[in-house]
Amino acid sequence: MKIKKHNYLFISLATSLFITACADKDVYNPDRVRPVAPVENPLGEDFVAPDGFDWSMITTVNLNVGVKDEFNGQYKYLVEVFNTNPLSDGTASPLAAGYAKAGSNYIGEISIPKSCKQIFIRQTDPKQRKEVYQYTIPENGGTLNCKLYYTATTTRTETTGSTSAYEAAKQAGIVDPEAPNYKDEINVPSKSDTPANEWSSGMIFDNGAKYIITEDYTETSPFIKDIQVNGRMSIYVKGTWKISAINYAFDIYILDGGKIISDYGLTLDNKPNLTIASKGLLSVKGIFSFQCNKTINFGTIKAESLNNPGSANGGEFYNSGIIETTNQIALNKVTFFNCNTLETPQLNLVDATFVNKANLNVKGNISINGGTLFNSAHISFNNEPGGRIWTNNGTGTKIINHDKAQIKGYAVNTGLALYNDGTVEVFNFSSGGSGDFIYNACLMIVKNNFTFRKVTLDHGSITAGQQAETWMPTPTVSNENDAKFTLLNGSIIKAGTLTIKPGSNYFIGGNAGANTDKSMIKANLIKYNWHTYLQGNLVIEATPDYIQAGNSIDCLHVDDKVIQTGFDESKYEVETCGGIINEGNSGDPDPENPSKPDTGDNTIYTYAFEDQWPAYGDFDMNDIVISINKMTITNEKQLTIQGNVRAVGSSRKTGIGIQFLNVNSNEVILSGKVQSGIPTFENGQNNPVVILSTHAHKYCNASITDDDYTFYCTDPTAGGTYNSGDGAEFEITLTFSTAEAATKAMNIKNMDIFIISKEAQGNIKRTEIHLPNYAPTSLGTTALFGMSNDASAYNKMLNANQKGYYISTEGLAWGICIPSTKVWKWPKERKIITDVYPDFKNWVISGGETENINWISNHNNDIFIKP
Repeated sequence: MKIKKHNYLFISLATSLFITACADKDVYNPDRVRPVAPVENPLGEDFVAPDGFDWSMITTVNLNVGVKDEFNGQYKYLVEVFNTNPLSDGTASPLAAGYAKAGSNYIGEISIPKSCKQIFIRQTDPKQRKEVYQYTIPENGGTLNCKLYYTATTTRTETTGSTSAYEAAKQAGIVDPEAPNYKDEINVPSKSDTPANEWSSGMIFDNGAKYIITEDYTETSPFIKDIQVNGRMSIYVKGTWKISAINYAFDIYILDGGKIISDYGLTLDNKPNLTIASKGLLSVKGIFSFQCNKTINFGTIKAESLNNPGSANGGEFYNSGIIETTNQIALNKVTFFNCNTLETPQLNLVDATFVNKANLNVKGNISINGGTLFNSAHISFNNEPGGRIWTNNGTGTKIINHDKAQIKGYAVNTGLALYNDGTVEVFNFSSGGSGDFIYNACLMIVKNNFTFRKVTLDHGSITAGQQAETWMPTPTVSNENDAKFTLLNGSIIKAGTLTIKPGSNYFIGGNAGANTDKSMIKANLIKYNWHTYLQGNLVIEATPDYIQAGNSIDCLHVDDKVIQTGFDESKYEVETCGGIINEGNSGDPDPENPSKPDTGDNTIYTYAFEDQWPAYGDFDMNDIVISINKMTITNEKQLTIQGNVRAVGSSRKTGIGIQFLNVNSNEVILSGKVQSGIPTFENGQNNPVVILSTHAHKYCNASITDDDYTFYCTDPTAGGTYNSGDGAEFEITLTFSTAEAATKAMNIKNMDIFIISKEAQGNIKRTEIHLPNYAPTSLGTTALFGMSNDASAYNKMLNANQKGYYISTEGLAWGICIPSTKVWKWPKERKIITDVYPDFKNWVISGGETENINWISNHNNDIFIKP
């Protein structure tokens, strides 16, 4: 309800007349509460909280946790609940802990800051093996059902079993050409239509004519000019033919013992066909450049370079013989079948299809720009620094390594699509384009650095290879921006350091059920630098401090199917085509119930109060500032609460108390230290109440007199006496008869911290100020409800409906609890909170919208800092 400024004068005058009218009968009656006039909203007319806003920065979650019991109820599983990941935060203590087994879930309730988006549940099985599961907290709290095991689901993108990389390539439309079944047989005519020594310039070769070179023939001119070809003819070389170029569509056969020799290079142009018998020889001192429809080699080709310049159709080259080059093999738009051991200094492929079915040894580098390399044998290339398979075409270049084939060399870099059913072994493997893709169904051995964008492992692995029967981690594994790594059917990435680079990056495990065939990312250190999503049937195994976020841990999004464990601690065995990559932790051979640990809440809860209720104060929220620094349960039943009274900005004697809700005082033993000494429960209370202080000023500064109400730690100009130390320390230890009672008491929502702004007088109970929606204690007055600006009851002065305990007619509060990892920095004296914390207003008037929850992080220099 908004109150217009001009109405305050009327309300104040009316109240004064009411008090005057009563004065004739009773000038002062300690048994009667005097009306308190409303005051103007110090935060402004437009500062109104929506109906139903509870001012809470804490949410409550009810947990129902089930385990996959592998011991049929014979032993218990320990369930621990954290608000930070215990793997990355070695100091984390569980908020709650309990047991579960078959047919008996763990049931519990926790209250945590609304700024906390996830909780972490750690399961310890009877063999003392630990697993961490991460759950997203429902936006408004409520019930969270947690199954600490993977429930298999089927989607359209998943298959029922492993798919070979070769099959995946075929599904992508990449089909391995079938190697032709050529024979080393040439049907040689009985005689030549025209002997070679009778060839002359200007002669006409008839279609289908057959010519045999039986002896040495060195005349080249008929084959480069002046010849009229009427159709297609065949030349059979039984002797030695010295030639530099053929520009016509001849069919050339080099027979056993036959030779074609060129001292200056050789060009076969205009789509001839070339067949070399097993004892035939083609020897070129320069470049052998060919544009043949078909080349079949069972014999020997020697050249400086084997070069196919390329055309609309590069033809076919079938090699089952010997090719010796001193420079390179360069193929353009040709389908090349290699069916015999082949060695070359360099291999350059441009839009070519290279089908390798025998050992291929490239002493230098392999360049592939477009086209496809099919390998079902062994390919080796330069294994020294600088050696590489590279391409500048990430969308059109493909390597299919299948039938347990091998590719081995120093590095693979720039863009390509790789389908691997065998072994790829290199020092470095890196990505080069947005179209890059790997489908690995066997072994990728990368001994130094693996960097890629889109990877699917299907029963495959990425490691640094074996050493003394142990599979070693690839030292560094990272992604290109916006990466997607999919690990199917028991795959594994084993790394020294896994670095997630900027972008939205996904690591997804899938295609398995229950506790079998889990895929794994295993790394000594994982660095998350941007938004990273871990999803599906995946195990993350890393050292305890593995999570290092370059920006914020909020960038890590883990779904509740993912298991996180310490390095070498998970129980899951991972076996791929190379054998067992991860043996799994067999655990303690003698199962037993895990020990229940101490629990605690390390969140720091800062309580800030205004002391003028039921009227508005100045809203500097520093009249009393109290922090609960730590809560711990030891020996299951002993709860210790440690805190400080941090600041007193009140100008009156002010007390502080804690009302414990859902606690039976008859079952509790108290100890500790408060202002009066050992804490005790107040008499006459329905709920247990402990008074921390009856005089907050003197509690914080014992040297002052009882009537000294100088502000403590709110006014930097007050001097060192009033700005020293961290206030008054208090500690309350409650020993319960049951562990359940101790756990319930530690829930921060069951602690009602309040201040006492006026002690009881006569029959008038004391004036208490609580957080919104917390009722007063049995000793607190309700007579002021609905007076001044209060809407704890119907407010007759302002004609405003009831809103809830200690909430104003405009939905404002006199106290707030601020959870954080540090003590909240309260405003200096007489500095309104909205001026010091500019986002505070948006948080309130939006009704506590999630995007405004971090208002406590943005403040100006008007926070209190000790001088």
